[in-house]
Amino acid sequence: MDDHPLQDYWNVLTRRWYVVFGTLVAAVIGGFLYFRSLPVQPFPYTTVVEVGNSENPKQARAKITGAYAPQALFEHAQKQGYEQQRYAVTVELTANSNLLTLLSTGSESGQEDLLGIQQRIIDLLLANHRAQEEILRANFRSQKFRAELELEGLKQTEKFFPARFRRLDERAALLKEQTAEAEDFLTDLQQKRAVLLASQVQKSAGQGESISTFFILDNDIQRQREKKRSLEQELNLTLRLDRERVEQDQIENKRSQKERQKGIDDVQLSIDTFKITKVLFPPQRQLRKSQAGSLNFVGASAILGLLLGLVAAFFVEFAINARKELRPQ
Repeated sequence: MDDHPLQDYWNVLTRRWYVVFGTLVAAVIGGFLYFRSLPVQPFPYTTVVEVGNSENPKQARAKITGAYAPQALFEHAQKQGYEQQRYAVTVELTANSNLLTLLSTGSESGQEDLLGIQQRIIDLLLANHRAQEEILRANFRSQKFRAELELEGLKQTEKFFPARFRRLDERAALLKEQTAEAEDFLTDLQQKRAVLLASQVQKSAGQGESISTFFILDNDIQRQREKKRSLEQELNLTLRLDRERVEQDQIENKRSQKERQKGIDDVQLSIDTFKITKVLFPPQRQLRKSQAGSLNFVGASAILGLLLGLVAAFFVEFAINARKELRPQ
């Protein structure tokens, strides 16, 4: 055998072909039976929901997990008449998004049950969110209405500022006129006193009468000076402060109008961009995970059986030769 090893190997295989063939057939049958014994992969059933502005996605997920899913499963169990839990629903929140995915697994025969359970969960969630969305919309409308009323009030107030400035101008003109009259009257009194004083210097009689006249003139002069000072104070100080106050009110009115208008625009933007909770993908059965087919298992088993058959054939040849050598001559 050492001179022609390949020929020797081929002779062994031709003599023990039944061992190789038998091992190959056994491996193929075993691989096929093993494939048939594998459990069937369940179908995934999913629903994808986009949570709107009515609630935080994490809070929505907690509601589904803690309330809506147990309620839907319990209602289904009561309807079908079983007491043990047959199905389960998990809720996944996609990272950095507001997407919730409801996931269940089951056989094709349970498709109607699983889709119905997920639809019931979605109905409960949407009913809750629709109520919250209506409340939020009502709040937005109320905020906008109040802001519009305040803005309208500010615009109406703005219309009175020209009249207020006109009244201040009229008041200033009147005070100037009164101040000029007081100045003229004071000058006239001072001239009368000067004339009277000059006449008294030339006359020596009627001193008692002159003293009373001087007293009256001095009182009138003092009153006119006080009146003039009061008018000038009102003109130069009080009226100026009143004008500055009106100007400040006008500036504050314009600023308030801008704030109210911005508030209205913000609320309107919130209304226009308000997102409602909606179902992106309704409950449906997805494709199940792929697994190796029967041909793959049979092919692998055939290759393995062929290798084992070759080993077995040489082992059988070795065993037979060893027995012949041990048999007494």
